[in-house]
This record gives sequence, C-alpha cells and structure tokens, in this order.
Amino acid sequence: MERSTSLYRIADRAAFIALTLTFLLGTPALSLLLILFGAPFTTHTAHTVLCAAHMALLTVTPLVYVHGVDSPIWKQIWALARPADAVWGGALGACVGAWLGAVPIPLD
Repeated sequence: MERSTSLYRIADRAAFIALTLTFLLGTPALSLLLILFGAPFTTHTAHTVLCAAHMALLTVTPLVYVHGVDSPIWKQIWALARPADAVWGGALGACVGAWLGAVPIPLD
C-alpha cells in the first residue's frame, strides 16, 4: 500500500509541474506566436492570451507530462531527431487545426 501511495505522489508532482510550465512558459510563447501569425495585439489582447492558454493546455501540458523536463529530450524533440509519438502528433494536430480553422474567417 505504501508503494502505490508514493507512485500517486510522483504522478501528482509531474502533473503539477506540467501545468505550471504550461502556464508560465507555454502561454507567453504561444501568445507571441499567435501575434506573429496575425492575432490582434492592441485591441483583443485578453482574447489572444486566452486562446494561447487554451492551446498551451492542449499542446504543452501533455508534452511536458510525457517527456518530462529533460533538456536533451527536448532538444531531440525540437530538432525532429526523436521519433514522433502520439503526444507530439496531438500537439501538432492542435496547432495545424487552429491554423486551418482560421482560414475561413475572412470569408465570413
């Protein structure tokens, strides 16, 4: 019984670290990326930041939870030297889906 309790504590810590890094690092980085891709910078700042937080929750949290915070692993991920897994595919799918979903907005 003692061992399973310690495993839950480790999982809780990993989830807390993933959520913390998501909001501290992922949200500002994705906000900047959204602004570079044309999101409003001066008029709808709160909407842009909330969109970035939502995308960070969908993309960054699973990546940090699965791959941890090891620097060599992240270098391999960003260099595309590591084989793509389901978590990376989900993050890529969320970003591509958000980008393609914004295509018909000017047609409205």
